[in-house]
Amino acid sequence: MASKQRKTTRPKLTRADVERAIFIDYEGNAPVRGNPDHPQPTLLGYLIDGKLNAGVIEPIFAQHCSGRYRATHAVAADHVQLVTSLLERAEKEDRVIVSWSEHDLRQMIRVVPKVEGRLRAVHRNAIKPVRKYLRERNIAPQSGQTTLYGVCELLGIRVVDRYGIGLVGNGLRLIRSQLGEGRNYGELTPGARKAWQVIAKHNKQDLETMQEVLCHAIP
Repeated sequence: MASKQRKTTRPKLTRADVERAIFIDYEGNAPVRGNPDHPQPTLLGYLIDGKLNAGVIEPIFAQHCSGRYRATHAVAADHVQLVTSLLERAEKEDRVIVSWSEHDLRQMIRVVPKVEGRLRAVHRNAIKPVRKYLRERNIAPQSGQTTLYGVCELLGIRVVDRYGIGLVGNGLRLIRSQLGEGRNYGELTPGARKAWQVIAKHNKQDLETMQEVLCHAIP
């Protein structure tokens, strides 16, 4: 009988890690319940040394939504090349890649499975030190409060509601349906163009608040 593969324990995040981290956050539609297929993510945002960038990686969005007004930092990118370049930069510059939960790590592994071990070696889950910080202060999150914005509420970190939760999925579906009809970006409805701006700003807020939460949790 084959022995079970041991789980490698990754080092704890330090303040020095946080200050130089590559923060990442995907935006995309969630899988349909009961369907084993995972839809391709639309956008991968990343924040390094305070500089924001995003790769638009879903082909139809990359073709039509790259570098648009109020979302100029979100530009067309090849998903494999983007993940590979972030990994190589982390390794070369001795940085860690940080995301909120393991979801983003799984997305990266899914697109470049041959470097799974290397990705796992540099990835850190932001939730772990935050949960420890809350426990040490006897703050008991209720169900659903370990989401990024739930923790922001517990710690008194301000978020802009119009870029908050529950906006991305419907916005992506609206834009995708209109692009699928053969429209270009200029032919999208004002609501669809606004949705793209909101998605990009939501991603920016996710990255910046994740960093701020970790600065609270890791003094």
